[in-house]
Amino acid sequence: MVPLRLPLLFTASLLTINVTCQKVRIGECPDVEPVLNFNATAFSGLWYENRKYVNRFTLGQKCVTTRISSNDDSVLVFDTLGYEKFFKPVRLRGFALQTYGPDVGAFSVGVPIAEDLSNPNLNVIDIDYDQYAILYGCRTKMGGLSHLEWLWVLSRTPYLTAPTLTAILLRLSHHGFRPLALHPTEQNFCPDNIPGV
Repeated sequence: MVPLRLPLLFTASLLTINVTCQKVRIGECPDVEPVLNFNATAFSGLWYENRKYVNRFTLGQKCVTTRISSNDDSVLVFDTLGYEKFFKPVRLRGFALQTYGPDVGAFSVGVPIAEDLSNPNLNVIDIDYDQYAILYGCRTKMGGLSHLEWLWVLSRTPYLTAPTLTAILLRLSHHGFRPLALHPTEQNFCPDNIPGV
């Protein structure tokens, strides 16, 4: 009876985590290639969260935006603003160092700073700079038995056009992601005081 309890407990804990935050998968993080010839200056500016795997960072929020800027130390600053019920603002600031140099879209991100600067925990995996960016993050857990995944589709405007969104979702499916698991972020009836707009 004891051998059966352990797998059931492990499965139950995975399901609990999956419901409340990021996607949980069995095994180690997959190899995901970041964008090469990455342009941090073009990446900077205001982005709207279009859709994402449900995550603890913006859980239950609407009108989520992220302003990306760089400071004097070649560190990218991610200032995220979302709104909970009754438009209560929630702000989160993270700092990102490019893990493999300035031309690769791989980052070690932390709030306030990443603990491990040698391994990226956030990759820009697709971007056109003017319309959209796709960000993927992963963290191995339990000695490689499982991993947590984050996936965001960001856009320069509150909504993407239908053809652009369809093309993005097809690309994600081609790369092994599950587009139907992405949750749209509501960007209707948002406050007018979004910084930088």
